[in-house]
Amino acid sequence: MNSNAVERLCKPLIEKLWNAAESEKMFKRATDSVLAAAGGNLEAAALRTEPFTDALKIEVAKS
Repeated sequence: MNSNAVERLCKPLIEKLWNAAESEKMFKRATDSVLAAAGGNLEAAALRTEPFTDALKIEVAKS
């Protein structure tokens, strides 16, 4: 993938991040997904596991 292709892919995300309201919504959604997938266990060792990754994928798909 060349730099133009990467820029094209990143542009929608960058535009949302520059918008304070949209950015806040995105980070809130990400935080909520991580907290739900972690089930309250935010220890680094627990977050580096395949079960956490699988749970996070499910949480992100819900929102």
